[in-house]
Amino acid sequence: MIEVDVPDNVMIHGAVATGAVVSAHIATVPTATPGFRMEIYGREGALHVSTPGAVQRDANALAGSLGRAPLAPMDVPSAYLEVPAETPTVRRATWRALYRRLGNAVTHGAVLEPDFEHALIRHRLMDAIGCV
Repeated sequence: MIEVDVPDNVMIHGAVATGAVVSAHIATVPTATPGFRMEIYGREGALHVSTPGAVQRDANALAGSLGRAPLAPMDVPSAYLEVPAETPTVRRATWRALYRRLGNAVTHGAVLEPDFEHALIRHRLMDAIGCV
């Protein structure tokens, strides 16, 4: 057996500032991985995002439901698309949106996130979990 000195599973349970309850299980599984899945449940319905690959690289599928209706495929609202519509869906990757945001920040002096403050918040969370 090989000793592991980095957590490959992290579970977080708690409430955010707005009072919403959060339960997250983040895992890196070396074999038979199912890809990425995120499920969000609220008073009025549910959202489900999935991809058989990496969320930041591969095409994501969005599904949603209202009430107790079954999940149905949904288009991502255009307000959340940061890459040109002519970009092939298969490669409409997060990194392209990041480069567009970086270009906008450099060209127009816009604020670019994530920034140091975002990193600090994430590191404090990881420190509280015991990952650092």
